[in-house]
Parts: sequence; C-alpha cells; structure tokens
Amino acid sequence: MSSGYCSLLFSVILSLRLVAVESQTDKLAFTMADKHFVVNLKWDWQTEKASRLPMIMHWRKLALEHLAAGHTWRARWKLKSIVRESHSMSNIANAYLMMAKSYWLSDDFYKVSEMLRTVIDQYAAYVDFDQVIRLEFTVAREYFQGKTDFFGSSYDPSAIEIYEHIRSRVPYHPLAIRSTIEEALLFVKSGQYGKSFQVFEQFLYYYPTHPRGLEVRIAYANAILDQLYTQEGNVELEQSLEQLLQEIDTLIRKKPQSLAEVEKLHQRHQRWQSDHLAYLIHFYTRGDQRDLAAAQHYYRQLLARYPQSEAARKIAREFAGLWSKNE
Repeated sequence: MSSGYCSLLFSVILSLRLVAVESQTDKLAFTMADKHFVVNLKWDWQTEKASRLPMIMHWRKLALEHLAAGHTWRARWKLKSIVRESHSMSNIANAYLMMAKSYWLSDDFYKVSEMLRTVIDQYAAYVDFDQVIRLEFTVAREYFQGKTDFFGSSYDPSAIEIYEHIRSRVPYHPLAIRSTIEEALLFVKSGQYGKSFQVFEQFLYYYPTHPRGLEVRIAYANAILDQLYTQEGNVELEQSLEQLLQEIDTLIRKKPQSLAEVEKLHQRHQRWQSDHLAYLIHFYTRGDQRDLAAAQHYYRQLLARYPQSEAARKIAREFAGLWSKNE
C-alpha cells in the first residue's frame, strides 16, 4: 500500500472521527427549587488548531469527570486552560458555562452570575442564548431576590443587577418584561419608591398594551399610596395616581377577574384621601399655620365625602369642642 494512499486513508478516518465528536453534545443540568434546566454544549473541533485539539478534548473530558465527582476546583483548572488555549469561540463559551456549573456546585452564585454574564455579553452567538438568559433570570429570582444582605435589605442587589442586565441585552424578550416587573417590585419592597416609579414608568412606556399592564398599574398605584403617606402634598404624585386609577378602571372592563384587587385599591385610595384630609385639618389647627377657617373647610369635606371613615370619627372626637366654638 503506497504512502500516499495511507495518508489519504488516515485523513478520512480522522475527519470521520472529528465529525463524530463534533456531533456530540454535553448537557449541563441546573436544578433550582422545582425548576430543572438543561443547557446544551455543542463543541466545535473543526476550528481548533490541530496541535491544540488533543489537549482541548482531554481537558474537556477531565473537566466533565471532575464535575461529576464534585471536584469543582479541579474542573475549573482544566476549563481555564480551555479558555486560555482554545481558538474556538464556541468551546470557550462552553468552558465558561461549565465553570458556572462548577460554581453552582460550590453554592457561589455570585460567580455563577459572573460566568453567565460573560457568556451573554461576549459569546451570545455561540450558545443557545435563550437557555442561558433563562438560567440567568432564574438565578436572580431563586437565589438573590429573597436574600437579605449585610445591611438588612430584603433582597440582594445582585438581583437588580441581573434584571437590568437582561433588560439591556434583550429589551423585548419576555424575560426582559418579567425582569422589569420584578425589579420594580423589589424597589417597592425595599422602600426605594423613587427608583420603583422610574421602572414602572419604563414598563408603561415600552409595553403599554402588555397583558400584565393592569397588574403593573395596580402595583404602581399601591406604591404611590405608600409614598404619599410620607410625602403629604406631593401634587405630582397625586396626579400620577389619579391617572393610573382612570387607566385601571378602563382596563378592568377587559379583565374582570382582577376586580377584587381593583376594589381593594380604590378602598385604599379612599382611606388615603380621608387620612390626607385629616392631616390637613391637623396642619391648620397647630403652630404657625393655624387657620381655623381652612381647618373647618377640610373638616366639612371629610364629613361629606367619607363620613364613615376612621379618620372622620377620630377628627370628630378630637376637635368637637373646637368646631362648636367657631361655628
């Protein structure tokens, strides 16, 4: 058999082996609460340099074995070698995803998030992007959103960072919409109302007809009511609230299943209005702003509009003598 024929035969066999290897796909499993994710890793051997290919394949094999055995630092050592030596963007992306898995096994979700962000920002075209972005969202939702940080916040700021990252990378992806809602609600939960209002407004601007629009408007209106109790006389907030209530009343006709929530919101709004009138009455009966005529004006409004409210009963008991003297 001639040397040329042997060389040709060897090349054919090698190419067939590479095709066989190329068709293989590793599957990385991530389980969170009741959610199970599988990220597919498709290895690309054809773009690797021939001199490096055996090493890259060997490091991949060892990394998988180390992950299976729970030897996470050993797996990362091999994977970092792939990142350093590989000429294939797909293989580098796969190495980062496997490192995310290694940090996952070590319960280091900050590093998991960092690895996923690297893949999304630098190697999005070389992975199953939808799988990776869903995994990043779930990390924020399951591991950071309900945590308490060093300062006692009711969530870990990493959740906000991930939501903002998703929104910036894929603004019209369904998860970007969910990220916007989750971010706004987290700001409300932590008392950062100004930031929550900005995110709510962004949602209403970019997704004005979204099916969850009614839900978002109800949450936004409740957040404004929370803030109004600490910012009496904020006319701009009051105007925003009135506009939201009008929009909610329009939308509820199309989604009557949310009627109970809307009624609860209106009741809360009425309670705030009665409390606000009570605040004005107190304001004009004390200190340098004493103006009994103005106080009586608001007292009459309170009795006319909310006669059965707790605020009306309290004011009547507290100022009964004062009103009788100045009638």
